[in-house]
Amino acid sequence: MSLTVEQIIAYSEEFLDYNPSTGVLIWKKPPSRNVKIGQLAGYRNKDSVLMVKIKGILSQAHRVIWIMSYKEEPPQQIDHKDRDPSNNRLDNLRASDKFTNQQNTIAHKDSSLKLKGVDKSGSKFRARASLSGQRVCLGTFETPEEAASVVRRYRIKEYGEFANG
Repeated sequence: MSLTVEQIIAYSEEFLDYNPSTGVLIWKKPPSRNVKIGQLAGYRNKDSVLMVKIKGILSQAHRVIWIMSYKEEPPQQIDHKDRDPSNNRLDNLRASDKFTNQQNTIAHKDSSLKLKGVDKSGSKFRARASLSGQRVCLGTFETPEEAASVVRRYRIKEYGEFANG
C-alpha cells in the first residue's frame, strides 16, 4: 500500500517542516506521543537513506521532500547529485530514471584500480563504459590515468550532468 501525493501533502502540511537549504525534515506537530516538536523526522536505514513513517507507511524522505516541495508525483528515481543519500538539500536532488541514476556512481568497491571503467589488460590498461546497456571498449592505454581520462571524457559526452567516476 502506498500513499497518494494528496495524502502526503496534507499530512506534511500538518506535521512536517522541511528546510531546503539544510535538507532537514523535522516534526512541527507530534504524530504520536513518542515524538517531540522540532525532533528530526525519520531514521536512517542501513544504506543511510532517511525513512519517514506517514500514516503507518514507511517512505523515503527524499520522495516526501520532493512532493512537499513541488506538489507533484516524484519522478521514477530521485538522484542525490553528491551521491550522499543522507543529503536531502533540495539543490542536491534531481529527477532521474534508473539508467541515469546508475551513471552517478563511483568505481566498485572491489575494483583494484579504484578507477571507474578502467581495468588491467596484460601490461596495459583498458578503458570501458556502457551505452544503452551495452559495454563499449574505448581502447587500451599505457597508464591507468590515461584510460581514466578517456572514460571520463566519454561519460561526460554521453551522460552530461549524470556523468561520474
